[in-house]
Amino acid sequence: MSRIGLGRHRAIDDKAGDPLDGLVNLFDVGMILAIAFLIAGLGLTLNLKHQKFEARQGSTAGAKEQVIQAPKGAP
Repeated sequence: MSRIGLGRHRAIDDKAGDPLDGLVNLFDVGMILAIAFLIAGLGLTLNLKHQKFEARQGSTAGAKEQVIQAPKGAP
């Protein structure tokens, strides 16, 4: 039995990092996607007559509501 070549295998360095770091990154990506879908979903409404999603329309001020005008110097 020859022992040539056994010295080539090195121990794994501690610099390799924690394997759970990748899992934390996936959690962050999942949270970002969840928030993005939440924001997109809040902008939609279900039209029960046609059974499809439509973008929400802005409401206009009624007679009893006050509208705050934009300042004249605003863009």
